[in-house]
Amino acid sequence: MFQIAHQVLALSLHTLTGVLALVLMIVHALWATVTVLRNRPKELARFHRYSLVVWGIWLIAFFSGMVAGMVR
Repeated sequence: MFQIAHQVLALSLHTLTGVLALVLMIVHALWATVTVLRNRPKELARFHRYSLVVWGIWLIAFFSGMVAGMVR
């Protein structure tokens, strides 16, 4: 992956959504820890909505990378 990344100089949808997904997953993991420890129903509901958004962005990165790999 490191060698492939150096071959592509332009930013792509896969790169942008991948980096965004990684940052959001770090926030997601921290928020999950706090939410589970507090165990408040309102916070759990909000957390689950955020989870769907984070995983949706990750799926975009995943599928865009898969499509880019098939095109080459």
